Amino acid sequence: ELAGAAGFADTINDAPGITARIAACRITLEKADHAGRVLDLMGDFGADEGRYATYHAWADRLPRDAAVSAGRHAGDMRLPVFHFPFAGWTDAVVMNVLMGEAVGVQLGELARISYAPLADVFRAIAPREARHAILGFEGLTRIAASDAGRAAAKQSIAYWRPRVAEIGRASCRERVCWI
Repeated sequence: ELAGAAGFADTINDAPGITARIAACRITLEKADHAGRVLDLMGDFGADEGRYATYHAWADRLPRDAAVSAGRHAGDMRLPVFHFPFAGWTDAVVMNVLMGEAVGVQLGELARISYAPLADVFRAIAPREARHAILGFEGLTRIAASDAGRAAAKQSIAYWRPRVAEIGRASCRERVCWI
């Protein structure tokens, strides 16, 4: 969630209008809030909560043409998808849409974990994450209204789909939580 917030924060000024900027700001704010909620619980178990906000070089990205499997470099614990840069507003919206679908599935699973306080947090943030996906679909619909926008969206989908798909493989391999 912190990595997602960092990525969207960098794209706010790429938004084509005030409504899109507000949506990007909302997503950024709420993702940071979601991370804070989980970090509060982690703190109960001795996690250094402050470290998570400052530990990563959030803007550090791989080259855009790096292999999908190149994610998780230099000990960085972000999901591999967050190692790749956005190439403008359409790219950020497409990634948001694809990640929104993946997060919806993962939150559905995590909301059923046995540690009730954490499951409660996941259930509480799920509707907001669902709203982020809706905002993404609305933005993508506006982008795809033109031939040029539709072509750019298709190109972006081809780029992001395998990177988002890697989340499931990484989670299965490494038992990584999306936060």
